[in-house]
Amino acid sequence: MVLEDYGDLVFPTHRSPIPATMETFFQPVRTPSGRPVPRGAEVDTWDDLLKAVHSGHVVVATAAEAARFYPWPNRAYAPVRDAPPVRWTLAWRTDDHNPLIRDLANTVDTSS
Repeated sequence: MVLEDYGDLVFPTHRSPIPATMETFFQPVRTPSGRPVPRGAEVDTWDDLLKAVHSGHVVVATAAEAARFYPWPNRAYAPVRDAPPVRWTLAWRTDDHNPLIRDLANTVDTSS
């Protein structure tokens, strides 16, 4: 599969507060050639999204790690050969003063 194939698929419509940059990274509104990427079922949560995929109403683009953490019977994960790599980062609410979160942040190597 390649990014251009997204124009032949139906992706969910998110009602959750997903940052726009994350949404467009995983589920762009247009293919590389400019074709629109269709939207379908509305979802609020990751669980809702997985249910919509399982029902066959939509597909979802996600990081490769999802195959390991969310295996379901009859679900296929197809690599997108021309998609940019996913990079993760830690983030937390600035109003949360949980010392365990600070300890985790101080333990993780952020040099790369």
